[in-house]
Amino acid sequence: MEIEIKIRQGVPHLEILNEAKKKEVDLIVISSVGKTNIEKDYIGNVVLNVIKGSMCPVLLINNDSEQLTQICHCAQFSNDRH
Repeated sequence: MEIEIKIRQGVPHLEILNEAKKKEVDLIVISSVGKTNIEKDYIGNVVLNVIKGSMCPVLLINNDSEQLTQICHCAQFSNDRH
């Protein structure tokens, strides 16, 4: 897996969505928690707008996560949902 770090200026959710579209990503991973009420509201709005505008799945993780060592991802990719 390739990991790339980029710093952008602009409207956060639009920058995230534009980069995801440009790179044709399969998954957006984003953190959920700010430190103050203002940050929580702001970050919450960014996350919400990314989720609403994304054409791919968005994985929301808690910012308090120390280290992710194991990940379980369950999904049904067929169009047949029984």
